[in-house]
Amino acid sequence: MISEFLRSAISIATVGIGLTGFCALGVQAADPLPLDVEHQALWSTPGDGTLIMLARNTAGFGPDNAMPVRVRVCVTNITGTNNSVNLYIWTTADQQPGAPLAAQPQTRHPELGDCVEIDRPAALIVQDSTVSGTSSGYYRLLEETALPKGLTVTNTRTTTGGAQKNHGRAIKIGAPVPAAANCSPLKSPTADFWAYCQLFLAVGHQGVRICIGTNYIKSHDGKTQYAASLLDLIVDKSKLSIDKPSSYDYNWNPVTPDGCRDLIGAIEAYFMVGPNSPGGYWDPSKVRSITVMTQTIDWTDEPE
Repeated sequence: MISEFLRSAISIATVGIGLTGFCALGVQAADPLPLDVEHQALWSTPGDGTLIMLARNTAGFGPDNAMPVRVRVCVTNITGTNNSVNLYIWTTADQQPGAPLAAQPQTRHPELGDCVEIDRPAALIVQDSTVSGTSSGYYRLLEETALPKGLTVTNTRTTTGGAQKNHGRAIKIGAPVPAAANCSPLKSPTADFWAYCQLFLAVGHQGVRICIGTNYIKSHDGKTQYAASLLDLIVDKSKLSIDKPSSYDYNWNPVTPDGCRDLIGAIEAYFMVGPNSPGGYWDPSKVRSITVMTQTIDWTDEPE
């Protein structure tokens, strides 16, 4: 079950630094796990400075694509010479009337034990601050910050009176479901990849969480892990046949052990397997499938 490798990062008490203040966070692992722990998702980095997408709206990163949730990102482990991670935040959805602002990433630098909370991001990306160490932690989708009771909102207008309603969202994370993405050779290998593995996603939900465990590869040569630099997750079928622009393009997301990705609005997902020819220690022709756990993501208006 996915919760087995979620447990390891949750029994640590962390002290979080939010965008607007300080908060103390501490959870003791138990059996069964409390919902606030069960809904947390691990992340980890490969240690080479590439970008790890934690959550994204697959429709885009503009103000109109903000996810109607608040996201908490915490750093619980750092190795090597890393002293912080780079957290890139795409747009926080301007609440003011008028022309929408262009999407532009904000940057935070949380250190070990820090937590950051962001309302309504369109995308969140973490990156090691150096290329000689790794970092890991967890994130969680929360209700977006609610208005005070007694206020109602219609588009950009705020009025007093009327029904008292909490404008937060109830986040529902589905039960973990095992899934396998079976691999096939590309008709024409690209500059970086020889094979792809299609992951079929549940339909009728706002999003999906894809989690990778410790041993996630089934292969003909007995490997259970694969080099993160040679295994990427994409959410756009059109990118199956094009070359990866660079190692730092966020549309190609390196796959790391014990890590999750939240994809909002996704209808398809593919693992790309490199290098672009068989043979060698990392042989893409030997990879049979990628094993994952998936959880549906939904949100509703909070009951009054």
